[in-house]
Amino acid sequence: MEVEGDNGICRFYEARQLYNEIRSSILEGVHGPNNRLVIHHRNEDGTWNEIVSTLWDIIKKHFKLRVLYQPVRAHVMAGLKWGIIVGIILKVIDAFIGLLLVEPGMAFCLAGAIAVSFIPKIPWWGYAGAGYFLIQIAGANIFLVYILIGLTGAIPGCLPGMAIGGIVGFNRRRNLILAGDAVPESNGIVYKGVVLPFASGLVVSMIYVFVVIPWLAGMMV
Repeated sequence: MEVEGDNGICRFYEARQLYNEIRSSILEGVHGPNNRLVIHHRNEDGTWNEIVSTLWDIIKKHFKLRVLYQPVRAHVMAGLKWGIIVGIILKVIDAFIGLLLVEPGMAFCLAGAIAVSFIPKIPWWGYAGAGYFLIQIAGANIFLVYILIGLTGAIPGCLPGMAIGGIVGFNRRRNLILAGDAVPESNGIVYKGVVLPFASGLVVSMIYVFVVIPWLAGMMV
């Protein structure tokens, strides 16, 4: 990867060194978010191509870099990610235990679908074969059930995660090291990153508890 510095001199970075070295360069004042970025990517056939953009495209996607410019927003997005992950995990565990009590075969098929989804670099026909096999055993599209369970966990989890992340970021922002050219975040980030996600999460949680859960319980009767 090639990044043009403020002095017009380009620096080259390897993927394994990328984020730590770019972070150091930003703190040294060598790079800024608007610097030209060229990513050299090798295709499967051995040919090379170039993707040209700005350094901000890298900064905004990675917490260690974004926190140098947007400490509160970086924590909000990290909270969003972890809220989704935790929400999905808790909902999958809840669904597995619930199915185990009423439909043990379906529960073990769900466990099989989860296991298959974590196999690295599995070809598409591997998913298709596993899906067909599990459908024959369970009598239902178990991967679709898995996706629906994931969504019902991700949606309630993402909003509280954003709010918690925003609170952590707001409390830590004065103690964090920032880039020399960082612009202070607007006061509106507190409402967008903390107040609004918290209020929305509360509403979604109430709908989930008083509407969704009774509906799912009725479907299982």
